[in-house]
Amino acid sequence: MNKQDDKKRVTPKMRFPEFQTTLGWEASSVSKTCKSFSGGTPNTANKYFYGGKIPFIRSAEIALEKTELFLTEEGLNNSSAKMVNKGDVLVALYGANSGNVALSKIDGAINQAILCLQHQNNNAFLYHILSYNQEKIVNTYIQGGQGNLSGEIIKSIKLPFPSPKEQQKIADCLSSIDELINFREQKLAALKQHKKGLMQQLFPSHNDLQASKQASKQASKQASKQASKQASKQASKQ
Repeated sequence: MNKQDDKKRVTPKMRFPEFQTTLGWEASSVSKTCKSFSGGTPNTANKYFYGGKIPFIRSAEIALEKTELFLTEEGLNNSSAKMVNKGDVLVALYGANSGNVALSKIDGAINQAILCLQHQNNNAFLYHILSYNQEKIVNTYIQGGQGNLSGEIIKSIKLPFPSPKEQQKIADCLSSIDELINFREQKLAALKQHKKGLMQQLFPSHNDLQASKQASKQASKQASKQASKQASKQASKQ
């Protein structure tokens, strides 16, 4: 490798020991390192296209394990919707979620608002480096935080890539941290739910207070009637 090629490479501030003496990272466009495609939406007026077993992933659902809509095989085959695999990189192109990046948690079909990227070496590494650059991408290409991206924009972005072995090492490290974060978040959510349940048991609810007021009113009316009857009896005896 000549000096000119070496100047085009970049080196991060920190590297794992086994890679400290290896070559720097080489910048390459997403289009050169990934297979990419978007999907489409089957005709919503055709009831035979929906209600099947194929998860239909929309831009707000790229990081979820469940989807609201499902397609039939007929709907998939008679539209531009395309299948993605669990572990593919998904980028939301349109709407409020524009610029969001996720690793697909399921096999499913995508619509035109999502770009699927399948990296030649490591999808997890691609996901992490896109996530790291997400804010920069949004600020650069989406005016005032509002607007849409396009597949061409994403594919034209240049990112630095190390060797496949270093990609794997970095991806494993960051993915293990993500797993720990998810575990902690689940524990936190369960703890919050437990606290909510305790509070419902420890404090009287609004309905309990309303019921208590109603019961008090009924008791007061009953006591008033009883007192009135007693007074009438006393008056009749005199």
